[in-house]
Amino acid sequence: MTFTLTQAMVDNGGFVMAWRWNVFNPQRIIYGRWFPVTAIVLSRSTALPVAEGSSATYTVKLSTPPTGSVKVRVSRGNGAITVNKAGGTAAASQDLTFSTSTWNTAQTITVTAVQDDNVVSGDVTVSHTTVNADTSAEYDNKSRNLTVNVADDDGEMVVSQSQTLTVGEGSSGTYNVKLKGQPASDVVVRVSSGDDGAVSVNKTGGTAGASQDLTFTNSNWNTNQ
Repeated sequence: MTFTLTQAMVDNGGFVMAWRWNVFNPQRIIYGRWFPVTAIVLSRSTALPVAEGSSATYTVKLSTPPTGSVKVRVSRGNGAITVNKAGGTAAASQDLTFSTSTWNTAQTITVTAVQDDNVVSGDVTVSHTTVNADTSAEYDNKSRNLTVNVADDDGEMVVSQSQTLTVGEGSSGTYNVKLKGQPASDVVVRVSSGDDGAVSVNKTGGTAGASQDLTFTNSNWNTNQ
């Protein structure tokens, strides 16, 4: 009776092991064989977090020696990020070339999240695909994706009076409020007095009281109120 156990390792290959047990002649024979798997190997197996306006890196290499050169194209999913390689220029895509001697030398990719004026965070897919015309046959049609988590940094307000506002008894003082970035949906900012017996707050067209609500939309987010 023969039993076979198979274990697959995506990046490095697969190993098949079998053993035979004969009840009349109790001895066990174990044998195995390694089956290499050609693949693009990334240093990250989980999503890469990048704050807006900042950068993060990871590396790319091959799993097994190729018979010739291999070109891997690294491409961003949308304009929220750029990708770059050592000695390159940040752009929508980069080409990495591996040879029979450099296949397992990791090449660094730098991902930069573009600074913008909206307050939307999101995921961007970076694809890694072999360019068949410039790749040895065993690496044709290989691909690997990486998710980049872009964290927005625009969820802030801008207040025109950055320091203490001095107001005499019976008098008034003014300041303005707006958003730093464009929101995906309406944002309500509540302005409240710390002591409504001593100070009241009011907005244009409102009635003085202990608090006021300011509503910003994706069209008036940068208009002072």
